[in-house]
Amino acid sequence: MPKYIGNNLEICILPDLNEDEKIHIFVTHDESTFHSNDGTKSGWGPSNQQPLLKKGEGRGYHVSDFLCESIGRLKLSPEVKERINDEKFPTEARVFLSIGKQHEGYWNIQKLAEQVKYCVINIIIIEFFY
Repeated sequence: MPKYIGNNLEICILPDLNEDEKIHIFVTHDESTFHSNDGTKSGWGPSNQQPLLKKGEGRGYHVSDFLCESIGRLKLSPEVKERINDEKFPTEARVFLSIGKQHEGYWNIQKLAEQVKYCVINIIIIEFFY
């Protein structure tokens, strides 16, 4: 795997490889869920009254993304994006999902598999091997 050094990791040191060896690129997966009522449960108000708090977590969003040491968030570079010039082709691996019964459902392994199949693999192939 390449190593990155410098204050901003701007210097890339490639390993010495034999003819039958290939560079490995480390890619990680990160996901988070956010709700509109995630905030603190305390607030300012009259000391003799109970504060009104929302009962539920509120509207939720799920974000799933892939990160790469060499380029940061897994997405097409501007140069490659311009060369592809296809609106249907995914330009980044990040996926947003409005979660809930009346929305886009919930994040599950099938949605992750779709993200890997249609976004991640295509972006890696185009960005690093095209």
